[in-house]
Amino acid sequence: MLVNQVYTLADMSGPSYTHPQFTVVPNYCPLTYTYTETPLTDANGNSDTAISRTDETFTFTYNKDDAPVNPIAQTQTVTITAVSGSLYPQSFPSKTDSGSFDLNFLNPCLSDATASVSVTTQIVNQFTDKYSGNDITFTYTPFTVSPNFCQTTISCASVQPSGILPCVELDENDQAVWNFGDSDYDNVAPGTYVFTYNVGIEGLPATNEQFTVTVTLVDPCDPPVSLTPIVLTD
Repeated sequence: MLVNQVYTLADMSGPSYTHPQFTVVPNYCPLTYTYTETPLTDANGNSDTAISRTDETFTFTYNKDDAPVNPIAQTQTVTITAVSGSLYPQSFPSKTDSGSFDLNFLNPCLSDATASVSVTTQIVNQFTDKYSGNDITFTYTPFTVSPNFCQTTISCASVQPSGILPCVELDENDQAVWNFGDSDYDNVAPGTYVFTYNVGIEGLPATNEQFTVTVTLVDPCDPPVSLTPIVLTD
């Protein structure tokens, strides 16, 4: 009996399945096999496969995208046809039988046992400003995600010290922007503000890793640039 198989995408350890022999009586009669399989459709709409075969052993590998599970689940079906007949000129047709098994797929992005995030050092994540009114722009350097087709979420987790500045989320360009001008001096004290961000695979908070962005506001009045006395005239 052939057994259906389940393969987790991006598992490159080479999981395999060796199909059992068909039974022929007498058991010394020659037996040959032919194999066919249905294809996958990849994320670009092209035919592909997760199956390779050596003799009677099938090996499963696929890591280019998540098309076998998204947006709909795909299945590959392998059909094995066995033919047995005489080694010598035959009086009767050969015997033929066939069976099949399905290869179904699991999405590795649904479990923290098969998906992960690794920290990438941010290129520039420390800024200093004197209430200049100029934009302070941080650009996120993407973390490494495994498998690389898993979707990530990035969110501001906290600001320290708390209660002074709000979290600033990344925009569609993977940037966070701050601007502190003259009018902010009365409400936002000089000091160092640390913004902490979580990066994780969507729906898997256990995969979260973090990076920080530090914004230091320097007091432009400590000391003032200048102080000019009033000139009195008679």
